[in-house]
Amino acid sequence: MALMESVVANVVTPSATVESAWGGYLRLRRILCPVDLSEISERALRHAARIAHHYDARLIVQHTFPPLGENETARRGESLPIEALPAELQSKELEVREMIERAGADRCHLSVVINDGDPRARILETIAAKGIDLMVIGTQGRRGLQRLVQGSLTERVIHQASCPSLVISRRAALATPRGKFDPLNLKTILVPTDFSTNSIRLVIYALRWAWDPSTRVILLHSVATAPPALGKLSDLLPEYGADVELRLRQASGKLRALIPAPDRLPCQMDFEVRDGEPREQILRVAKEKRADLIIIGARILANPAAVWGSTIAGVLRHGRYPVLAVRHLGE
Repeated sequence: MALMESVVANVVTPSATVESAWGGYLRLRRILCPVDLSEISERALRHAARIAHHYDARLIVQHTFPPLGENETARRGESLPIEALPAELQSKELEVREMIERAGADRCHLSVVINDGDPRARILETIAAKGIDLMVIGTQGRRGLQRLVQGSLTERVIHQASCPSLVISRRAALATPRGKFDPLNLKTILVPTDFSTNSIRLVIYALRWAWDPSTRVILLHSVATAPPALGKLSDLLPEYGADVELRLRQASGKLRALIPAPDRLPCQMDFEVRDGEPREQILRVAKEKRADLIIIGARILANPAAVWGSTIAGVLRHGRYPVLAVRHLGE
């Protein structure tokens, strides 16, 4: 652990050094799982229940109705009593309870939050009010014009959530556990990095989620190359440059400098440098290495709906891999 403390102190901004005192294990006390009664939210709830049961954490299941009136009620993570709901919505509350039972979440330390209003705002209120350590949330994988105009709720909220967000999509599923001490069975964790000050923070998260010494953590950096349509004009753009091989070597050295002594880590650490568009390379390496989880940074966006072009949105849109989104500190 001394190695990681020294790396954090040297690489990460002072606001992030608090994580150097975490110790060697992931600590989760309160887990939030927002549900909308869809199949994918039930899948996310099953994963949340597994994780909560393993860590003996409190699981908070939240369902948000459209506003019941002109003034939204039950703010700051509070729940509406069932008798305060209109008759047609009381059945929805019962559906939430039935979903909880089907997912096995009733065996956890459980709290249920039923409220009305804008789901994104309500989720963020609960995270702040309850001191949530992890949010587990499903994504429908909306495509086309609707996603372009609105973005998905999941994509919008993970850029603003102060806690990490484990995103489960229709095609993504965490592996079956090997035993009682490994709820996730993560053999390969992929960590894309852009060399920001939050890079080492993502590595620390990966080490916390890597329970077994045989787990492999892959640190990946993608060197941007010019789209073919630019042709010779790419030579005029400094972000692309002519000597790709030189830039790849420089990136490889910089990547390894983040973790100067990988053999002293509690699990295997590999390094990958690829050239090409980051989203494509993340998905390509994830497929090649059979990644069980992708841990990626999420920046705060000035416009919460403007998620279409972000790298993390592209990875989520693909939908094949569980993604742990970690918001950048200092934003």
